[in-house]
Amino acid sequence: AGLVTSHVGAAVLSLGLCVYVGRNYWHQSLGRAFVGMVGMTTIWMVASIARVFTTSLDAFLAVSVVKYVGISMLAPSLLVFALLYDGRDYLLTRRRLAALLVIPVASLPVVATTQLHELFYTAYETRSLASMSVISIVEVGPLYWLFVVYSWTIFAVASALLVYAGFRRSRFYRSQLVFVLLGVLAAWVANFAYVFFNWPHVAVDPTPFGLALSNVLLALGVFS
Repeated sequence: AGLVTSHVGAAVLSLGLCVYVGRNYWHQSLGRAFVGMVGMTTIWMVASIARVFTTSLDAFLAVSVVKYVGISMLAPSLLVFALLYDGRDYLLTRRRLAALLVIPVASLPVVATTQLHELFYTAYETRSLASMSVISIVEVGPLYWLFVVYSWTIFAVASALLVYAGFRRSRFYRSQLVFVLLGVLAAWVANFAYVFFNWPHVAVDPTPFGLALSNVLLALGVFS
């Protein structure tokens, strides 16, 4: 019950941010980028909790594809947001955006067909979570790590841009940097803990919670 409640609460918070920023800042490209970024976080979050309740491997992998829609599109969304925040919108050409989306789009059919080639997920187990038995991924393939490296590279560039933009702004706006730094740190810590330590549980991805906190802090820093 606590797991479901926490996920629902985080999803409602993210949707609330989407509505607030969308209503007040949709006329700005930065506001639209933020709504897209939070939307991808929400898809990741909802699919993560839905995957816990799947009872067959086919259903588990189908929900995983939905989850990876949010995961794969979040890194480009964050980079677009960071470039706009830093005033580098001139870099956002159609050709560059298309190139940025090649790996995210290509990853979805790879996840969907992983049972055939085992290049993304390779082994699964049923494990105990509270009073439930849940399907868990216990081994991953080389394309999983390729996707992690790609996503983390994009996240690192976007995070550096956000921090740099905060430092070079005037003192009046520099207070935003505190919120930006805390937001970036929350997302990094949550994802690192899950990828390398299966924390808090191999079937429970805490990254959306870190991202939800990150989105709140970014909204406070950028739009307040």
